Amino acid sequence: MPVELQNMQCVKQTTDFPRRPLSELEVLDHIHGTIVLQPANGTPFHNFGYWDAGDACLGQWLVVFNRIQKHFDAGGDFTYEFPYPDQGDPRLQFIVIGKSVVIRTTYYFDDSWADVEETSEQSTTRAEFETLIADALELIENTVLSASPSNGAAWLERNRGG
Repeated sequence: MPVELQNMQCVKQTTDFPRRPLSELEVLDHIHGTIVLQPANGTPFHNFGYWDAGDACLGQWLVVFNRIQKHFDAGGDFTYEFPYPDQGDPRLQFIVIGKSVVIRTTYYFDDSWADVEETSEQSTTRAEFETLIADALELIENTVLSASPSNGAAWLERNRGG
């Protein structure tokens, strides 16, 4: 499957941030797990996780995927930079030019983002990436609504972003 969500759990907003099953979702919870976007060439894209591959914040990525989708809908070339860097995180850019997409990840030696340690790039076609983003948005919505019919719609509305 080109798009997968794995091990999704609610992260409760209490002092110890316990992880609970997605069926216990409340509107103010975070949802964390693994997001896999895998193009036809078989190499999954960027590790979408916060602390590791299994710790992607679904709410953040819902906003990012929606914004990228809006850029696709508007047409033309664009560069979208992940807007949630944290200390020590790399710089993540989605560069769409013509019929191609490059995902560039730049790692730095420290939090100043002054000295580049390493840069890696992955690429695919615009059409394939646009399909992966649309599929990811649909899967996120279906997963949240299926797991939590009572709170899923309100959680999605709160986390979609502009």
